[in-house]
Amino acid sequence: LNDIIGKASGTVMQMHFLAKLLLQEKSLLFVGPTGTREAASINSFLRQLPHEKYVMCQINFAVQTSAKQTRDISLTELE
Repeated sequence: LNDIIGKASGTVMQMHFLAKLLLQEKSLLFVGPTGTREAASINSFLRQLPHEKYVMCQINFAVQTSAKQTRDISLTELE
């Protein structure tokens, strides 16, 4: 997947902040219009991390997702 994802300036910037904040154990939310490769970039980065130390939990949202649905999904995924 790394070979498929182009190293556009936005992607490089996303990876920079993802790496920096992850090492500091800070939360990070990537938000953007459809087609800007947030999910693909993040998934590519996360799959390279040691599986013993990190657990990947991916939650996808749509434009129609409400705040209540977001909270319910997050709480369910954490359990």
